[in-house]
Amino acid sequence: MTIDEEIIANDILREVSNLLELQTVKGIAKYGHTVEPDSLSVLQWHKHHREELLDSLVYTTILINQMEKALSVEGKQ
Repeated sequence: MTIDEEIIANDILREVSNLLELQTVKGIAKYGHTVEPDSLSVLQWHKHHREELLDSLVYTTILINQMEKALSVEGKQ
């Protein structure tokens, strides 16, 4: 199979591919272009990544708290 066929055949890879496409469209609409690797220094990219990871940590913590609350209400924790 080709890589495109592999992606289409795999639910997870297909979803990730679709998410990337949607995010790219969103970025073009907002900034007028896709990511520009030379727009930031290596240090700036690391700092930007750190900020994104912190956002992700916040979202993950919210989800874990909601799951723990739901499980404790169900008595399944």
